[in-house]
Amino acid sequence: MSGTRERLEGYEVPNITPDIQTGIGRWSVGDITGLLAGRGMRVMHVGGPMREVVRNTSRRSEADRTAMAVYLKSLPPRFGEVKPGGMMGGMCH
Repeated sequence: MSGTRERLEGYEVPNITPDIQTGIGRWSVGDITGLLAGRGMRVMHVGGPMREVVRNTSRRSEADRTAMAVYLKSLPPRFGEVKPGGMMGGMCH
């Protein structure tokens, strides 16, 4: 969950733990839920392997997406190699 610079289908895999410096620590549950719904965020574009994930999570209920977001925010923060933002590849990049 803390990401890696190793490539997954050509994309770096970002940190999706709530680490403030390198992860999604500054993201709200609403930010994550919106992304999983396919609404995205101003600074982010979903691409690569994550595109299929969002295609599937966008079909889930808002309650399911919120539960996923709450879970991600509950993980222990881990410092990661790749910050989320820009083009989202592996999970949140």
